[in-house]
Amino acid sequence: MFLEYGDFALESGNEKPFEKLIFLIRDWSSPDDYVFGSRGGREFLTEKFELKSNMPEEAKDVRKIIRQYFREIECFL
Repeated sequence: MFLEYGDFALESGNEKPFEKLIFLIRDWSSPDDYVFGSRGGREFLTEKFELKSNMPEEAKDVRKIIRQYFREIECFL
């Protein structure tokens, strides 16, 4: 239903149908990799949303759709 609404909104001419998506990762156990808070979350999200050639097409599509539907994407660790 979420994707259907997003597709409908995009077809209706809206640039991005949704305002903001915030990921909250609780109990982050690797502060040596990414620091707690928004800065570490931003770095983590940048890496996870990177499109790689060896990635399955379905995984690439999900990342593209999320970017296409939301004006702002944040992550907090």
